[in-house]
Amino acid sequence: MGKMQKLVTLLLIHSFLNSDAQLISTGLTAVYEHKLQKVKLKWNHNDNRAMAYILQRSRDKNAWIDIYHVFISSPREYKFISYTDEQPDTGKNYYRLKVQ
Repeated sequence: MGKMQKLVTLLLIHSFLNSDAQLISTGLTAVYEHKLQKVKLKWNHNDNRAMAYILQRSRDKNAWIDIYHVFISSPREYKFISYTDEQPDTGKNYYRLKVQ
C-alpha cells in the first residue's frame, strides 16, 4: 500500500505587531509541496529595526507554537528569509511572524 497523504490547508497572517505595537508588513508567503508534505515559507526583511523574527504555527489561531527563530546580525545582508516546515499539521495550519 502507498503512503497516505496529508490534507493540509495553509492560512497566513501577513503581518504582526512588534514590541512597540507597530504594524510591520512582511509579505509572508507559503507553498505546500504535496509530494514532500512540507510547507515552504518566505518573507521580506524590510524593516531595519527588526532584530529577530519568530515564525509561529497554530491549528486554531489561539495556541501558537514557535517553529523557527532567526536573529538578524547585519540587517543589510537579509532581503528575504525562508524556512521549510517539515512537519505541518494535518488540516489547517495558520502561520504568523513575531517581529522583535
